Amino acid sequence: MRYMVDSSASTQFHITGKGRNGRIGSIRLFQNGEVYAEAYFKFPDYETFFLSWEEHTEYELEAENLDISLAYRFRPESVLEQGVEFMEFGEDIRIIDQKHLEGDFCQQYRNRHHFSPFKGWMNDPNGLCWFNGYYHVFYQYNPNGQKWGNMHWGHAVSRDLLRWTHLPIAAYPQIELNGCDGWRGGAFSGSAVVHDGIMQLFYTRHFGKNDRSMQRQWQVTKKSRDGVCFTHEESCIWGTPEGVDWNFRDPKVTYIKDRWVMVVGGACHNRPSVFQYWSEDLKNWTYKGILYQETNPRYAIAECPDFFCLDGKYVLIAGYINSDAGNRERDTLYYIGSYEDGVFSIENQGLMDYGRDFYAPQTFSHEERRICFGWNCCRDGIHVEEEGGANGTLSLPRELSIKGGKLAGTVISEIRSLMCEAAEPGPFYLHLESETAEGMAELLLAEGPSASLCLRIEKGEVQLILKEKMGRKQDGEFACAFVADSPVKTVEAYVDCALVELYINAGAQVCTRRFYMDQAVLRPVLKNGNFQLIEYKGIRSIWEADREKEV
Repeated sequence: MRYMVDSSASTQFHITGKGRNGRIGSIRLFQNGEVYAEAYFKFPDYETFFLSWEEHTEYELEAENLDISLAYRFRPESVLEQGVEFMEFGEDIRIIDQKHLEGDFCQQYRNRHHFSPFKGWMNDPNGLCWFNGYYHVFYQYNPNGQKWGNMHWGHAVSRDLLRWTHLPIAAYPQIELNGCDGWRGGAFSGSAVVHDGIMQLFYTRHFGKNDRSMQRQWQVTKKSRDGVCFTHEESCIWGTPEGVDWNFRDPKVTYIKDRWVMVVGGACHNRPSVFQYWSEDLKNWTYKGILYQETNPRYAIAECPDFFCLDGKYVLIAGYINSDAGNRERDTLYYIGSYEDGVFSIENQGLMDYGRDFYAPQTFSHEERRICFGWNCCRDGIHVEEEGGANGTLSLPRELSIKGGKLAGTVISEIRSLMCEAAEPGPFYLHLESETAEGMAELLLAEGPSASLCLRIEKGEVQLILKEKMGRKQDGEFACAFVADSPVKTVEAYVDCALVELYINAGAQVCTRRFYMDQAVLRPVLKNGNFQLIEYKGIRSIWEADREKEV
């Protein structure tokens, strides 16, 4: 099919696709009747081509026998401010710039005030940092479908940690594996540091068979001076410590006690472990042993570790794959203690989120705040695919602190810039306070024709209950429940189209849960109890066309 397209102010055109029905697909650009650029998609899997063209020039674009999963154009010199412009191929080419994303982020189950990619799948937040006037977030990304696989590094920037601008993909699966049936690669999770005016990424490169009979994971790094264009990646840790099979991933690098410390997750002698490496120059790394090894038999593998100093203590965070492979509700634990001469001595520990739809969190420090994002993960069989939709979001950014020897988190104060008067049902914020020493309440958060989402608090137990009568795996009563550490006196709820975040007692305990409710009406109704409504606000979409006015 042929299209006419104007390059506008862009100079780069990236397109991901694959040929149809086992045949080669192609993209060709014509200028004045002559072939200007061309690309041939020869493999059965998706691959990406990076084309250049002249700005403000009209081209004829021919797409033959090609399934396109993602296409965008941009100008490197201005992409941090303007973002990429997505290109949707139909009868015509539809251009979607960053100021007009709201219309494409309107699916029934697409969350409005939580970050998600343009379309596809996302999981772990990666590479969080502040660099050259922008907050950067990278994330595990599959642009080719709403399921895990084909791990790329998506990339976005923000001025306020809430409203995000999509940038070009920063890392890709190994192109060498295209056409190699039964094998897969990927750019797995990692982190970023900023040093001497350079952003440096660290992440895991994965290679192995689909049936996992042979796997290998190693750590790589690459750099950027502008936060957009990166050097070629180099291996920084190739081998594994003794006792490690192949689970060895997700490097997180932090400057601690006058040196760079990298923690890596995995398993050693079949016990979930967090390994530590030290470096003076971010180039040469020395293995310094196991920082922590979990003994709970429920857990098999440690993932996405983070290690940092907070309020005079040291904090380790790790997610865990369960020993029971059928149990997909993974815990994220925190450990608080002291750290001296490479030894981490634990004084306290706990669950980071009781809803368990919060996983692989990563933190970074900026302006004396420790900010954390997590992945709002998806339990198997729950996600509902929608045309043009996305599976997975980032949590709201939390500011972490240690209170009473435990890790606490509250949504950053900038969230108030999204709040408005709640005139109509829709995503909302709610603040309740108990009128007695022991709060009790039954609160309706959302309701549809065949389901309701309720919050119950009674005798110190907090329950988030989804009652659904028909048609889905959630049939019957689904509940997320935990016992509060202390009498429940305050509750803050952030309710989005398919996600709720609950903050109990000023973030002393947090519960995050995804839900899918057809034709949901998001509106709180306090049915009974002794809580008083302190505040009820609507929350606007982070993709609103006039969002710049609110920054």
